[in-house]
Amino acid sequence: MPSTLALLCGRLAGVVPAALLLLAAAVSLLPGVVTATNAGTQQQGYVVVFKRGFDVSKVRALCGTDHNAALGGVRPRGLCRRRFSSVVNGFAGTLSKADIQALREAFPAAIDYIERDVSFTITGSAEPAWLTGSTVPPAARARRRRLLATGQRRAARRGVAARRRKLPEEADPTWNLDRIDQQELPLDHLYHYDATGTGVNVYVLDTGIRFTHTEFRTQDGTAVRARPGYSVFGDNNSTDCNGHGTHTAATIGGLNYGVAKNVTLWAVRAMDCQGNAKVSSILDAFEWIADNAIAPAVVSMSVAGNISPSVNEAARRLVEDRSITMVVAAGNSYESACLMSPASSPWVISVAASDDEDRRWPKGNWGPCVDVFAPGVNVVSAVSVSDEAIQSKTGTSMATPHVSGVVALYLEQHPGASPAEVRQKVNVAATPDTVTDDPEGWGTWHPASSPGAVDISTTPNRLLTTALASQAVLAPGVLSVDPATAGPLALTVTLVAAPTADVAISITAPTASWANGTLAIVSPAQLTIPATAWASPQLLTVQPSADLVDGDYFLTLQFTSTDPHFSGALQTVRVQDSRPLTGDSMAAPRMVAALPFTSTDVSSRFSDKYLYTEGALPAAGGAPDVVYAYTPPADVAVDISTCGSLFDTKIYVFDDPSNLQVYVGNDDDPSCTSNPKASRLSTTLQGGVTHYIVVDGYSGDWLSSQGLFTLSITPAAATA
Repeated sequence: MPSTLALLCGRLAGVVPAALLLLAAAVSLLPGVVTATNAGTQQQGYVVVFKRGFDVSKVRALCGTDHNAALGGVRPRGLCRRRFSSVVNGFAGTLSKADIQALREAFPAAIDYIERDVSFTITGSAEPAWLTGSTVPPAARARRRRLLATGQRRAARRGVAARRRKLPEEADPTWNLDRIDQQELPLDHLYHYDATGTGVNVYVLDTGIRFTHTEFRTQDGTAVRARPGYSVFGDNNSTDCNGHGTHTAATIGGLNYGVAKNVTLWAVRAMDCQGNAKVSSILDAFEWIADNAIAPAVVSMSVAGNISPSVNEAARRLVEDRSITMVVAAGNSYESACLMSPASSPWVISVAASDDEDRRWPKGNWGPCVDVFAPGVNVVSAVSVSDEAIQSKTGTSMATPHVSGVVALYLEQHPGASPAEVRQKVNVAATPDTVTDDPEGWGTWHPASSPGAVDISTTPNRLLTTALASQAVLAPGVLSVDPATAGPLALTVTLVAAPTADVAISITAPTASWANGTLAIVSPAQLTIPATAWASPQLLTVQPSADLVDGDYFLTLQFTSTDPHFSGALQTVRVQDSRPLTGDSMAAPRMVAALPFTSTDVSSRFSDKYLYTEGALPAAGGAPDVVYAYTPPADVAVDISTCGSLFDTKIYVFDDPSNLQVYVGNDDDPSCTSNPKASRLSTTLQGGVTHYIVVDGYSGDWLSSQGLFTLSITPAAATA
């Protein structure tokens, strides 16, 4: 008998009768019944990721409601455990080789990759079990009492210091805070800061947070800044059961031990009480962050595992699609960070560790995938033993939250900064060539003089500082556009310091993906600020396009000057555009200027407006649809195709928006070898008449579709 998953995939491909499907799935649930899925082939945890835009509801028979309901609410064992759709499209489950083969045969063009659901781990030393548990070995009782007493005494001393503290400095800080606010040793026993992270949200993907710890209260003690976010364990409990998450969170934003002392911290508990998590748990946490993060937002992830395509892709989507800066640990495995995830992702800020003498921590990972070093050895911060407990920990886990805190400081003052801008500021501001070889002699930046050591010379030698310098004050940092305030909008640019030479600034808006036009017109698009008049504010006018609306985006300011402080610098302004997307209705279609024409997008960003069935009026209730419009100068025979789309599409062509009962349509295209469920329509468009071309998804029981689509309109003669 074929495996249950093979039968399900076959049903999805339309070759297995529904009765046989349900019978086989039901049989596989009976005790003692042997099938190919539960005998003869070892099952293991896997993550299956489909190409971007693929509608994962195609595989809902593996994951959820319909199939489970048909079987009395009992989920077949060995199938889907988690579904993902926000940062990657796919699912996690326990599969056999036969199951994987069935998937590949059912979705030959849609699967991006299938990988083992392996473990990730925290990258800092964990607390001993006896430190947080109820059972304490006799040999450890005295040490536990000493640690708790020491923590209470330190907390009391720091409480007195906190009441005396005045911004913007902290006296007698921990060595790690003392180190990041200055470029060179020796330490000055002060931590200077010009911001506190107010208004910035940091999502701490870790073991949870002890919310009642005094480190997470506000300066006046009246409120708590650490908040429960999400638990991948389904228990609605993001309280720390290990200590690692509390430690990293307090380094980010603790009142005494933190970099950004008024930031809002969100606990995203992805790691178990031993500090481990599967790839699927990491993806689950990413999904929640993608759907719930409040801008400006940072993800701090003191977690690492072997390289994972799905984790790296999900990290990319958080950064690129959700505009969330990600700060991650390089890892503690004596190897290149380019072998780790998510540290190997080029979209994150990857952090290695140094000690109080600016020496590289020997266990820390290295290589070109490292962005910056930060203090990570013997870092004192809060732990989850009690509401006042502190402890020293070591690892790239401890280095990472320093960078997260510095990013929060920058985002408080530059809330419209893009992740690309933030990463550039962190790396440019870092002190170069300061970190020296590790004290064990394991690795070296100078292989010629240390032939026995590992060559780590490809590792950027940059040490974190809090002095992330911007080139200009942009006011406002975030521009808001809605139907009532569609512009023009004013943007003021003022240099923050006197340059040694004139400064040129080019300001650009992104281009609409379907048209040769920008989402906004900035005037003037070029500025030249004389060095002698650098303090004069420069007024820009931003006019968002009325015809090209594509959601939120960033304006980019690129600086050019012979002054190295300005040369090559980047700053951005977030534009939050809440107007209906162009293409969301026939009243505002995506205009096609000329043929041939090609457009690629994700239909799930749009609303559902039309469901066309033969002989019936259009009605809502189907898949999202995207509207294009073309007015040919003369009659033209065209081929309209969605070949290249990753779901089951339909095409409709109208020439009278007031009469939607008259249209030309087409469903499947067997000639499209990559996806026979794509559509193709050959018709003649009348010259001088505006034709509305709608890309829709098939709304059948098993293949209700939306996702990545490609629309091409080509003169028929060109395809001969």
